[in-house]
Amino acid sequence: MKTKIVISAILTLGISPLQAQGWEWRNPLPQGDNIRQFQFADQNHGWIVVQSSNILRTTNGGTTWKLHRLSFSPRRISFINANEGWAIGSKHPYDLKCGIYHTTNGGVTWEQQLGDTTELSGDIKFTDRRNGWAIGQHAGIWHTNDGGKTWAQQAGRNFVRPAGGDYALSFRDSLRGWAGGWMFYASKTFDGGKTWIRDSTLQGYTQFLFVDSTFGWASNSAKGKNVLRTTDGGLTWSVTGTSIKGLAYPISADTCFVFNSGVFKTTNGGLSWARISTQSLSFGFVVDSLRMWGAKQQVGGSTNVFYESTDGGVTWIERLHDQFGPGVTFLHSVDFADSLTGWVVGSTYNPSGISFIAKTTDAGKTWNKQATGLPNEPLAIEFVNEKTGWVVGRNGMILKTEDGGVSWSSQTSATSSTLWDVQFVDSQKGWTVGTAGVILKTTNGGSAWLDVTPEGIRGLGRVQFTDSLNGWAMGANIFLRSTDGGMTWYNPIVDGTTGLHSFFFVNPSKGWATRTISPIESYKIYSTADSGKTWSFQTDLNKNFFGGAIAFSDLKNGWVVGWGGFIYHTSNGGATWRDQTGATSRGLRDIKLLTDKKAVVVGDMGTVLYTESGGVLSNSNTNDPPPEKFKLYPNFPNPFNSGTTIRFELPEASEVSVEFYDILGRKVDTVLLGGKTPGQHQFRYEPKLLTSGIYFYRVRTEYQSLTGKVLLIR
Repeated sequence: MKTKIVISAILTLGISPLQAQGWEWRNPLPQGDNIRQFQFADQNHGWIVVQSSNILRTTNGGTTWKLHRLSFSPRRISFINANEGWAIGSKHPYDLKCGIYHTTNGGVTWEQQLGDTTELSGDIKFTDRRNGWAIGQHAGIWHTNDGGKTWAQQAGRNFVRPAGGDYALSFRDSLRGWAGGWMFYASKTFDGGKTWIRDSTLQGYTQFLFVDSTFGWASNSAKGKNVLRTTDGGLTWSVTGTSIKGLAYPISADTCFVFNSGVFKTTNGGLSWARISTQSLSFGFVVDSLRMWGAKQQVGGSTNVFYESTDGGVTWIERLHDQFGPGVTFLHSVDFADSLTGWVVGSTYNPSGISFIAKTTDAGKTWNKQATGLPNEPLAIEFVNEKTGWVVGRNGMILKTEDGGVSWSSQTSATSSTLWDVQFVDSQKGWTVGTAGVILKTTNGGSAWLDVTPEGIRGLGRVQFTDSLNGWAMGANIFLRSTDGGMTWYNPIVDGTTGLHSFFFVNPSKGWATRTISPIESYKIYSTADSGKTWSFQTDLNKNFFGGAIAFSDLKNGWVVGWGGFIYHTSNGGATWRDQTGATSRGLRDIKLLTDKKAVVVGDMGTVLYTESGGVLSNSNTNDPPPEKFKLYPNFPNPFNSGTTIRFELPEASEVSVEFYDILGRKVDTVLLGGKTPGQHQFRYEPKLLTSGIYFYRVRTEYQSLTGKVLLIR
């Protein structure tokens, strides 16, 4: 069998995508991402689109919701009945490239109809099985008349600009439609999109809903426009009687609901309105005169809480279960004493601003708060067994428990600096680090803490010891090593590597670290086999992590998690990394490995994720042969001057490329070797423009890639 390889640049180096992952929500339930859209096809069948590779589906009017994992992150959907629908979406929640997808089984599975582009990323609407439209900032308006098999542009990109805001499509039928957005021109068509005409009277309107061929309402998602009503099929529009603002949801010619800082209702076509509820809702969907759904916009524009009303919008019931309570919750750190028993520390930002410690005895399915209202915000937690643990946080706070978290006692830290991390190798020996370069050490379980802060060191955020002698600490552009239990510290790096951000060691020699040069650059993964003296480039994750963590259970199995819900996993010591992103778009702050397959991740908005399959679904095909079957031999000579020979061995036929990177991880050259048969191969590399220095090369195939290091001396 011949394996086809895609020659890729550094942006996808060493990363193989998976279509679905074995990460499940543990909190909040049924999910905790921003809500993008509600839609119901009838009174029973409905969907909620969220900002991740998930979609919620109900078949009983919302009594229960099932979470479906998808191979893409949907942005907008359009269902014409309970089974058939279309979606625009991207491979990752924050990607600009979107494709068009089609389902015939209610959204359980999807088939991609149109490949990923940078164009159609705004909205999609179908009026029947054949006719549909899509809109995007850089694409204009596109139309299909064969159910999405082919698409043709109806209006150019300049027609829908200026850019910005929400792009929305609304169609009364297959002929009459409107395109709107709160920061760009409104347009209308009365001939199925053959011609689109700008309408200045509707500029800024995003939603046009009709109850029949005559009566309809226009409204605005930004809540800045008065609700309009038409009685002639959209030819003319007029402001409703009391100038109500918000999103309008009509159910008849006379009855309409508006969601805003309250719920408003009219039964006389907008001549008068009554405020029937004080519930603030950003958007939603009205199923009928009694049953409706809404989403509430929270801090930072999040709409992760949704509500249901069954009495016509008068009372609303929250349909999101967050075990850490109402408000915006950030989970900072997690630790487990065994595969079931664990603790998490976090802060809930609501009017009371409560910080807490919570415990689980079922691997994160349920959590019980053990301590609330702590004297300072907790930032890190560490347990050495099921009874003994520590929490550190702001203003030098150190807390200890000896009864599994039932009670906590304060320990004297002799510092007011914020303590960001803590680690113990047993019940007596431990370390904590913080701002101003603070390093504290204890040899008696925290009864006394010794200040071992080195001179001239700025803030530190991470610390790890593999035993009572060997440890490392890290801060902004600072990497320290200790071989005497933390009494003295020094910078071990001898090869000039800088910008290490997060690290993890499995023994005194072998470790990994994420690295970035600036906040806007993507994170790269490096490894060391000599305690951090020299670092070898492994891969570029192509993501801006902004925090997060890296952890390994052994020499082969590890994860890195971070901002945007990004999760990557390796099962071969970092030679290749698989993208497991998609379970959430929330920021992920910490990960705890329970075994080589089981892990718990925590993060923003109370997010708790869990896997017991290494993050991979049982039916996933990794396409990875055993790592030892694909071999890379040392190049010769090394160091070299004019040229060096690189040898490798393939287990099966494949096209091959070799990519070269400098010590900063920048790609400097690519050699395309073409198709190669199984067996050993070699080629001579003779760089013409490279200067003296250390370079990394990666021999890449579809199923795997391996890295070597060379020294060029001119």
